[in-house]
Amino acid sequence: MDDHLYIVDNSVVQAGVTSNGLQWAFLATRVANYHPVTWVSHMIDCQLFGANPHWHHRVNLLFHIATTIALFFVLRHMTGAEGCSAFVAFVFALHPQHVESVAWISERKDVLSGLFFVLTLGSYAWYVQRGGWMRYAVTLVLFALGLLSKPMLVTVPCVLLLLDYWPLKRQARWGLLIEKVPFFLLVVALSVITMFAQSSHGAMVDTHQLPITIRVGNSIVAYARYLKKFFWPSDLAAFYPLLKPWPMMSVVGAVALLLVVTVAVVMVWRRKPYLTVGWLWFVGMLVPVIGLVQVGNQSMADRYMYLPMIGLLVMVAWGANEFLKERRRIAICASVVLLFACAMVTASDVKYWTDSRLLFTHTLERTGPNMFTLQNLGASYQEVGDYDNAIKYFAQCVEAQPRYPHARRVLAHTYQKAKRYEFARQQLAVAIELEPDDYRSWNSMGKLFCDLENWPEAAKYFEQAVQRKPSEFDPWINLAVANRQIGKIDESRRALEQALKINPRVAHPWYLLGRLLRENGQSAEALAPLARAITIDPALEDGYYQLGLALMASGHGADATRAFMAALQRTPNAPDVMAKLAWVLATHPDEKLRRGEDAIFLANRANVLTQSTRPEIMDALAAALAEQEQFDDAVTTAAQAATIARKSGDNKLAAQIESRAAQYRTRSAVRDMSLAGADAAEIQQ
Repeated sequence: MDDHLYIVDNSVVQAGVTSNGLQWAFLATRVANYHPVTWVSHMIDCQLFGANPHWHHRVNLLFHIATTIALFFVLRHMTGAEGCSAFVAFVFALHPQHVESVAWISERKDVLSGLFFVLTLGSYAWYVQRGGWMRYAVTLVLFALGLLSKPMLVTVPCVLLLLDYWPLKRQARWGLLIEKVPFFLLVVALSVITMFAQSSHGAMVDTHQLPITIRVGNSIVAYARYLKKFFWPSDLAAFYPLLKPWPMMSVVGAVALLLVVTVAVVMVWRRKPYLTVGWLWFVGMLVPVIGLVQVGNQSMADRYMYLPMIGLLVMVAWGANEFLKERRRIAICASVVLLFACAMVTASDVKYWTDSRLLFTHTLERTGPNMFTLQNLGASYQEVGDYDNAIKYFAQCVEAQPRYPHARRVLAHTYQKAKRYEFARQQLAVAIELEPDDYRSWNSMGKLFCDLENWPEAAKYFEQAVQRKPSEFDPWINLAVANRQIGKIDESRRALEQALKINPRVAHPWYLLGRLLRENGQSAEALAPLARAITIDPALEDGYYQLGLALMASGHGADATRAFMAALQRTPNAPDVMAKLAWVLATHPDEKLRRGEDAIFLANRANVLTQSTRPEIMDALAAALAEQEQFDDAVTTAAQAATIARKSGDNKLAAQIESRAAQYRTRSAVRDMSLAGADAAEIQQ
């Protein structure tokens, strides 16, 4: 659930902190959001720990702990109430509604923005107490970092105005509002970027599909449900489906609850300002995610309560403190019991986040059948290769919404994985009929024909996909691959160049372009795109090998050696890489670059791995043996290689190997003059 987009299948993030990655982080609106600081934090994790999920989880937990500690000190500094501040911090640390934010790696944006949020409050209190533009600037920078971690912090300027009233007790005047203008400007800028990101990725639900009356009703009920789960955190789930619409009595009851609480806190705003501040904190911070602008298909989410909850905790802590100020023992005992209960429920809910099937089965039990949960449960079975169960759940999605093309595409993809191709084709044909202008169904049908190795048919469907959405990256890549397979080299190149115009920051199309050029005899032209590919993604294993081949063919033997060595570092048991490196080390015209013993070791290792079945590898071994003046063994090995080549029908290679064998009989080693390029003539002299 988003982890593949954030880390598992995200090559830019997995590459760690790179210049390309940093540029991508601040320009990308992937996952329908804009949070570059969160992207960078994931990159740092991958730089330090690789893709090991344990440390990614631990970093989330460390951020949560840091936020908890900071929250205690900030509240104590602003209010002077140590006991109340400790209570708020402890419940914040242990409340079950925070399980989703901490246990889900993709919600790094919650815990990271939460830490910057609390630090912003602390810095603001410091500025109010001592003044000075430097303290103000620090506050603004911390707020900006929080916004760039998660846009939900857009309500922070309003929270600062609430803190001005209580507990900072600043006198109301226009200056307080003017003071917040830079904060509001940051909010406006990020809101525009976020709205663009969400709308361009189709995350915003169309107002025709979800009228304002339904959205308002859901928003009002959501407030009541958040309150219920805060005070009684039962039936927590990873997804709460959106009902269209809520029963009228539920909406009326929620309206009544909100009005009663709002009137009550307003009536005591002078005597009990913490109630007013806490309530408005809770209500206001939820506004961006309450559903008035519907993003996604959830009616609410536990993660949205990460920071709004603090307002409710302030109300409870300071309210209980006033009510029980003469009953300290009761207050302490009640707090201990409450924290223990929170810890037990949290510990119970955390275990559901250890396994995808467990999580979504649990969600299905608590929320009933819904598309999102069924799809994710099906995906979790598909991920482990249990296609029968995956098909069962995806088929339920299609039965529930037979006119929903995405459900059919997902089911078709699973049929395709299970090699039930005709069933997959039928589902995609219906999806295309339902929504003929959606490029995704055409693209999926093209992939199906790729699996069937029907490349001409695949290319036709990819052509249809790019016609429907020319700005989409993947169909151009797929079209390039299909055209390459049917020999349309120029068309393949044009498709790759178009993909690179759309997104030049991804390594794969640069790699494909470089390989296409090299295989088409344009090795010199292939060098730049292949070098660009491995610069973008240093973990691109075959990229170094392809670069080495292009360098060999272009006469850059020394550089080819370095490229092959880099490839071997990433794939130590790749026989093709070993053989090519052995050839260069054995046959380069420059004696400074020849290392016969290493060449024999590499070629022999490659030959063992391929069980003496590859004539080109045996050819490299023969050349290496000749370089070390083991000419008899070189002749024998070359003869065996030529025989295997002829049996496989490669007479041209057989003739070349036999020619070299004749040279070995004269006690002469092979020198490949093409490896030295323009310097070959000089070296020969």
